[in-house]
Amino acid sequence: MNARPLALLVAAAALAIGPPSFGAEGAAAPSMMKSIAEAGAPSLVTVKFVMKVEGAMGSQEEETETTGVMLDGEGLVLVNNIEMGGMLKMFGMSGRPTDIKVLVGDDTVGVDAKLIARDSELNLAWVRTNDKPAAAYKFTDFEQTAEPQVGDYLYIVGRMSKFFDRAATVHEVRMSGRTTKPQPLLLAGSMDGDMGSPVFDAAGKLVGVTTIVVPNEEDMGDGMNQQAMRQMMAPAVIPAKRVADATTRALETAATNPLPDEEPAVEPKETGEPATPTPAPGGGGGGGGM
Repeated sequence: MNARPLALLVAAAALAIGPPSFGAEGAAAPSMMKSIAEAGAPSLVTVKFVMKVEGAMGSQEEETETTGVMLDGEGLVLVNNIEMGGMLKMFGMSGRPTDIKVLVGDDTVGVDAKLIARDSELNLAWVRTNDKPAAAYKFTDFEQTAEPQVGDYLYIVGRMSKFFDRAATVHEVRMSGRTTKPQPLLLAGSMDGDMGSPVFDAAGKLVGVTTIVVPNEEDMGDGMNQQAMRQMMAPAVIPAKRVADATTRALETAATNPLPDEEPAVEPKETGEPATPTPAPGGGGGGGGM
């Protein structure tokens, strides 16, 4: 089984897709939704790569892509860790994205980039372009954020696939709750869009990014069946402040203990913990990632 179908299976198991609603009290007017799309879409980029996977069936390579969010004007991109092979270890495989390119705007060639850090707790990963751009990229500011309450409308800005020319979309959901364990997250009744998509409130202020909470190996235990695993997975929104703090830690880790260029990466056990190369067969590993 290769990396991309695994990511899609995880997403399909956790995401309940529901139709958007318009005009409800407290929701954004259609004109505001258009403004949210226009504000959020320019920071969305396409991250193309070749996933190299090692498993019991041997080695596989697959060219794939995912949507990322530009975090600064110099080429730092936030992506979902699952999409970058972050759950392979749970299925007895190891892997790492290679030949990474970031496509900005109408670019069809891409800028060379590399994976610099992972966070298995939040299911986030960071990619950075090898060269700084001549003109600063448009990006989403994770320091200017909103704090929605239960019942508030939220808007997920995402992209469709290459088949649909990566068209920008806005999906409306309603905040249904929040969690404190296993980590602080915002919940919504139904969620659509790529994992790692930015989420805004009805006034257009950033709320956070979408993710899927996945149990780690200790939580799963031995012999957990698929139904039990699905019950421990949930789509959620990571508050923007947590993303900003995790990004700071990720950059610090990348500066002092960078991921190796060739060996598969193993996610840290906890947010901000240095990543290490994949151990020999039978060795230990990181927390909730693959």
